[in-house]
Amino acid sequence: MAIYYDFRKKPGQKSDEENPLMTPRVVSSGTCKAEALYEIVSDGTTFQAGELEGALNALIDQMVYQLQHGHTVELGKLGYFSLKITSREVTDKSSIHAQSISFKNINYRPSAWMKQQFISLPLVRSAKGFNQSKESTLEQRKRLLDHFLDNHPFITRSEYTGLTGLLKKKALEELNQLVAEGYLATYGGHNRKVYIRKR
Repeated sequence: MAIYYDFRKKPGQKSDEENPLMTPRVVSSGTCKAEALYEIVSDGTTFQAGELEGALNALIDQMVYQLQHGHTVELGKLGYFSLKITSREVTDKSSIHAQSISFKNINYRPSAWMKQQFISLPLVRSAKGFNQSKESTLEQRKRLLDHFLDNHPFITRSEYTGLTGLLKKKALEELNQLVAEGYLATYGGHNRKVYIRKR
């Protein structure tokens, strides 16, 4: 086991800066979804995957309830969860009202045990680096799409990713944008959604 990393340009710098500052970031190996975790844990215990899912969902619901009521939630060896709020900065707290303060995020503070699980892992520079979308213009991608739809009745998100070289999220955003513009229409839903040329 190792932590793989690569360098990315530090946010907030000009895109044309000659020697931008770089910071190390962990390179993800992908997402391990909850369903996969249920199956893995189920294989090594007497719990069924459905029981694990049900227990986790009940635990999450109770965590939300406790957070909504102002508590910090401690979840065993995992660590602590608390709410984060934000507002403009002030020098006099009486000069700001509740309407100007809003929820921002959920803080997660890992336990000492959790942090200890990663301290001794070796750090290795990733050979492949970060996944990036292939460089191309929207017009070039539209031409590829038109050619594809000349020969196929529809295109899926995964096919559009393979066709254009865009990463999954960007490919999905672009397809939905083309739908919003009236260039494409959708058929089906969820995992069966396909994109067709709008007549």
